[in-house]
Amino acid sequence: MLIVDEKNILCISEDDWALRKLEEYGFTPHVCNFSTRGFWDGGLHCLTSDIYRTGDCIDYWPNRGPNGIYFYD
Repeated sequence: MLIVDEKNILCISEDDWALRKLEEYGFTPHVCNFSTRGFWDGGLHCLTSDIYRTGDCIDYWPNRGPNGIYFYD
């Protein structure tokens, strides 16, 4: 899902229960046909992430195990 603004959410699959819950909370879900999702290996949120960024590169997960695998204490 990708939240567009305070009332609208883009969804790439239909889940009647989830869509009803979103509507109960005052959101308007918009279901998009995104047939190439598997090719891009992600959802709408992942595809809209910035590629080029300015500023420092911050590691939000500094506790990594061997080979960069994440683990938490």
